[in-house]
Amino acid sequence: MVILEEAFLLGKSFFEESSLKKGQDLYLSNKLKLSFEKERAYEGIVALTFSGLVFQDSLWWDVQLSFRFTEKEGLSSLLVKPKCSCLPFLEKGQCAHAAALFYHVYVEKLRKRQLAFKDFVEQGEEEHGGEITEEGTGRTKRFQAGVIPREFGLFYHHAKEVLGLPVSRFDLGLFQLCSGQVISLPSPTPFLGTLVVRFFSNPYRVLYAYKTEKIHTFVSLFSEYSLFNWETGEYFFFENVIVNALKKIKMLGLHGPNDLFFVWHELVESGQVILLWNDGPLESVLSKLQKATIVANFFSQEESTCLEFFLEAENEKGNVLVQIPSALKFFFFQGGYLDHFYTKREALNFLEKILKTSRENWKEILTSSHSLNGEWKNFFTFQLQMLSEQGEDLICFSPQGELFSFSLKSWEKLWRALWNFGGHEFLK
Repeated sequence: MVILEEAFLLGKSFFEESSLKKGQDLYLSNKLKLSFEKERAYEGIVALTFSGLVFQDSLWWDVQLSFRFTEKEGLSSLLVKPKCSCLPFLEKGQCAHAAALFYHVYVEKLRKRQLAFKDFVEQGEEEHGGEITEEGTGRTKRFQAGVIPREFGLFYHHAKEVLGLPVSRFDLGLFQLCSGQVISLPSPTPFLGTLVVRFFSNPYRVLYAYKTEKIHTFVSLFSEYSLFNWETGEYFFFENVIVNALKKIKMLGLHGPNDLFFVWHELVESGQVILLWNDGPLESVLSKLQKATIVANFFSQEESTCLEFFLEAENEKGNVLVQIPSALKFFFFQGGYLDHFYTKREALNFLEKILKTSRENWKEILTSSHSLNGEWKNFFTFQLQMLSEQGEDLICFSPQGELFSFSLKSWEKLWRALWNFGGHEFLK
């Protein structure tokens, strides 16, 4: 309960006490599932975004929280911006649903992060040192000074994401190895090993390693599309095929399992990349997956008839809710990809084309006539290609990290049946 009290005290700066108390009840009753998270860091400022669904009064509410703080000051400089689809939020700018997501993010993310790196937030603590824990194994390495990774196995998109690096280029910093030795970044040599992409399920994480005679996990990938070994001090550059995949991941902000499976599948087939799930072979996990089923729920809200979709699957404890794969956000507003069109009419025209086109041709739908916000057009192009060339199933998982498969064909059939029944009125 001490952790919840910490969250309550921190949350009072951003939420009313009544919202925090109701949010804590929702969090403790396990009525929340996280659907998306993203991190960016620039010039010592960390920006985190989390989206999720909170279940209350027989409805799922879309919630989003944006966090911003400085690496040097940590949570003492925290700013929080909530967003929710419920009426209380529209009226007051806050609600219990956003508070519930705040509790989840603090307990599962922010507090662990603060504790793990409290010795390294400020520069110049060489005399104190500290430890960093490797995700998935619990092993720790002792550091005494210098630039260190925020976490082993991450793909750093910007130099400032590495703790203590005061410059904007990786090659200008001093790097402290696991042994405590401080070195300059050496000239890179060609990467001759096998890249290992490690997926962890609870919470969902993606970390990188590489394999020679053994698997090396104390590594970092840099935005120069290179790899640094924090144990040996070796520095490698990747060949074009791996560089192209990493460029796509970086430029499009890809994070979900289906997106990353699609990016890496050709290199897996050629033996240049290995995919692991909870440090076991991904192939053996995928071959045993149970199917998740679609549930469509009609309900009335504010004199309108509404329709919500969610996925259900069975495990040894009974039915569990499963997160809808992010690629299927093409079918939704309010946090879905349709929000990124300039007008609702364009979004609905785009969705209508999807429903009238066979899936293998979806990648040809997007044209220069579609007006999208920012750089979302490249992201849409990738997602449509992925769905067009994907097999029969997508991967999805429960909030507890259990993997399930989901039939794309069933999803298509349901939406086309609704389109044939209601046409334009159904889309509206």
